[in-house]
Amino acid sequence: MKVLACTVETIPCPPENEVWIDFSTAIDFAALGITAETTTYALTFGFAAVFGFFVLGYVLGIAKGLIRKL
Repeated sequence: MKVLACTVETIPCPPENEVWIDFSTAIDFAALGITAETTTYALTFGFAAVFGFFVLGYVLGIAKGLIRKL
């Protein structure tokens, strides 16, 4: 994917300074703090949160069913 970038920091960008560059070279993800470690941490946290809420709901459902039987 290509994005339109400006080679000078002026607003509006002069037409002669507009260039099309690849998206992967336009953004340095490591400079933004997006690394393999942070991505793994975010995915692990998300999975743990979803799984934790599932277990909590399952246990509460069992407890509710047991209370209704009494």
